[in-house]
This record gives sequence, C-alpha cells and structure tokens, in this order.
Amino acid sequence: MHKTIRMKGAGCVRADRYGTFEVGGQEVLPRLVQALREACPDGEGELCLAGRLTVKLEVWEQPLSVRCGTRRREDRA
Repeated sequence: MHKTIRMKGAGCVRADRYGTFEVGGQEVLPRLVQALREACPDGEGELCLAGRLTVKLEVWEQPLSVRCGTRRREDRA
C-alpha cells in the first residue's frame, strides 16, 4: 500500500513555544491525523505506519510588529 496525502493551506502561520503550530487559525497536527484516518479507513485505534513527512513553509513576509504603549506626540506651535 502506497498512498500520498497532500495538505495545502495558506494564511497566518503561528508557532509558539508550547508546540502549537497553526495555519489559518487551525492546528496542523489534528488535520494531519484526520487525513491519515481517511486514507487508512481499516485502522482502528492507533495508526502505526511507515512513512515520510516533509513540511515546507514558504515565508512571504515578516509580520508587522505592534508596540504597546503611548505614541509620542509632537506639539505644534
């Protein structure tokens, strides 16, 4: 059995120090698990497969940095 599962998506990519990886506001890992279950409907419980996973992220631009606090106001005379 050889199946390839392709997932594509674009949007705001967020990764934090706790291991959460989101694209477009959705966590990537649960979507991958669901795609595996759909590709291997015979699997019950845990899936144990041999395979290869490649993640490619194209960074389009750096996010805008937002600074909290007050803006410096210039007095006009």
